[in-house]
Amino acid sequence: MTRIITRFILFLCFIGAVASFLYAPKFFDQLRESRSISVLAWPNVLDAEYLQDFEKETGIKVYLSYFESYEELFAKLYRGGGVGYDLVMASDYVLPKLVAHDLLKEIDHARIDAFNDIHPFLLNHSFDPGNKFDVPIGWSAYGIGVDTDYFGGKIPDGGWSLLFSREHGDYKVGMIDDARETVLPGAYYLYGPLKVLEEDQANQVEDLIVRQREWVALYTDQRSDQLLLSKAAPVVLAMNPDLSRAVKENKNLAFIIPQEGSFVVIDSLVIPKASTQEDYVYQFINYLYRPEVLQKYVDRYGFFSPIKTVSFDHEHLNIPMSLEELFKKLHFFDTVISKEILSRLWIAVRS
Repeated sequence: MTRIITRFILFLCFIGAVASFLYAPKFFDQLRESRSISVLAWPNVLDAEYLQDFEKETGIKVYLSYFESYEELFAKLYRGGGVGYDLVMASDYVLPKLVAHDLLKEIDHARIDAFNDIHPFLLNHSFDPGNKFDVPIGWSAYGIGVDTDYFGGKIPDGGWSLLFSREHGDYKVGMIDDARETVLPGAYYLYGPLKVLEEDQANQVEDLIVRQREWVALYTDQRSDQLLLSKAAPVVLAMNPDLSRAVKENKNLAFIIPQEGSFVVIDSLVIPKASTQEDYVYQFINYLYRPEVLQKYVDRYGFFSPIKTVSFDHEHLNIPMSLEELFKKLHFFDTVISKEILSRLWIAVRS
């Protein structure tokens, strides 16, 4: 009987050893996968190269995926209720829509080490009062890039008229390939900041941007600096990160914030409601907010820092004021125009 029991135990040990050999790798892979987060972000904002230190330090794997437009971002979260993503970079314009569809968790400010270092002017805006669901990670201003060679080596006056009128010369311009980012600057040129764009005003904006199409070299999201460098267009509409490096490296290029004011976008971090990795997410957020880490992103990509302890040399961008003063001159892409009218105007431009 003892011999039988011994053989049975040995048999079980053998079976256990075989099972361990076959399934242990899968088990440890699953264990490693459980120490991971999936991050959805704009391209050219988060770089896997800069995440290696975080992964080595914490053992938490970060999987990055990207979206190209606000519509794509919303679709990816809405289709699956946010399942599959633990942290998302969302711009101010899309935040109310994500909140309205109950896709986000509330942010625990107490778990963010640098929250008190965030510039106060970036907080508590109408798209998320009290920053209940978001925490700013960067911001950008819209302006006009110019090739001063075309203007006799000088930075031209004119603001928005440089894009929307022919009074400064018979040249081509570059515009952003987005309905809001073409239509609303045109409305601003005609009427200044608006609460609501009325139907008759929308008709005037349509006439303006359809007429402008005749001198638009290209509608583009990412090649505005190339239009200037290749001299295909001496004037382009762009955000400061798109032109920062080109302006710094080429003395004939300049970036202008129109005196009459412009637009701003705040990019924020949000946590999908479906995420089950909150502990790892907050570790990652705190890593991103470390001054030495955030400084790398600011220096490389040229956006303005969300926190006071990280600086950005913006003198080359022709901004002779503090960032707080600059922010006061900027406006959000609020919903001043209905989707139906916006779509109609964009179709008129692109058809």
